[in-house]
Amino acid sequence: MLGSSPQKPCNAGLKPENKPKNRYPDLLPYDDSRVILQKYKNEPGSDYINASFVD
Repeated sequence: MLGSSPQKPCNAGLKPENKPKNRYPDLLPYDDSRVILQKYKNEPGSDYINASFVD
């Protein structure tokens, strides 16, 4: 969760091409635990989904 001060980087969720994919602008996946999709035809942001792996 981004909140006022994220504990870890959330850069992927902040990219302009990925912002519309975030249901809530203050709830972003951490870069080190986000789900990374297979790129689609080199389209920017096609590897992004607002999801995180959990243990």
